[in-house]
Amino acid sequence: MNSAYVVVEGITDVAILRAVLDTNLLQNVGLVPAGGAASIPSLARSLLVRRAVPVAIFADSDSLEQESIGERREQFKDLISAAAGRTSSAVVLAVPEVEVIFFSAPDLIKAVFGNAPPELMALGRRDPKGVLAQLGTMSGKVWDTHKAFDLMSDNDLEHLRQTQPIKELTEFLEQVQNGAAVA
Repeated sequence: MNSAYVVVEGITDVAILRAVLDTNLLQNVGLVPAGGAASIPSLARSLLVRRAVPVAIFADSDSLEQESIGERREQFKDLISAAAGRTSSAVVLAVPEVEVIFFSAPDLIKAVFGNAPPELMALGRRDPKGVLAQLGTMSGKVWDTHKAFDLMSDNDLEHLRQTQPIKELTEFLEQVQNGAAVA
């Protein structure tokens, strides 16, 4: 039985978390794709009620505006808070999308596509999926998350682990493993 769950938007998010998070941290943690952002709160509520174990929502903010990001976070929190009761829960948002983490590891981007123009690398923090697609068009290669992980070095992995959403989720899971209450 899982001691915690992380509800994500889709299977790509599951693959990213499995590749980036420490394997010890994922022991007894279920990574559950909701099939889209709209289904996340319902699935998280169901897990909180039926399993009575900590649940984290890991989703894209789909915005760069702080007000919108805050509203999305609060919306998710509001939708699960009644179901959570005294059970630990968290909402972790990747700004604007989880693929932004790859732009913290420029050597990984280079391994996949070759040299990338610096202006595109900077834009990748604002529109990661769009820039990955554009780099693919420019290089004649398609971004494949699984292939990228095959090319990932230990240094790249460390860069990915230092990104805001991964650090935030790691902290939640560490607190859960240590039995600490998480609001």
